[in-house]
Amino acid sequence: MATQYTNAIETLKDLFPEYEIKDTENIELAYVVYADFATYIVEMIEKNEEPQLVKRVFDFINSEFNDEKSDAEFLNLLQVEFFEHFVQSMKCINLARKTLNGEAKVWFEKTFEYTGLVTSKDSKSEP
Repeated sequence: MATQYTNAIETLKDLFPEYEIKDTENIELAYVVYADFATYIVEMIEKNEEPQLVKRVFDFINSEFNDEKSDAEFLNLLQVEFFEHFVQSMKCINLARKTLNGEAKVWFEKTFEYTGLVTSKDSKSEP
């Protein structure tokens, strides 16, 4: 798909019209909007709700990371906001490892390596 960072918010609105942006004061800040959306997706995964929406999100992430024309700044946005949220939930980690492919999976694992799920003893856990 090769989304440009400058079109990040419009892309989110177009691809996921069922999601309502809550932080309207910061609607022009892509990292704020995507962080909120990623939090929402993590909640859906944790509750086993909206499986078609979750599938579409993972398809979108795979598409962006595996398109050689993808904008590096936009990929950073996806990595920071989706992957850093996903690695805080065992359910999300397992789903990501089953669903992501190619470069998306590579970058997810790199994110997990550096920021992954932390146990109560503050040590990295190995799922």
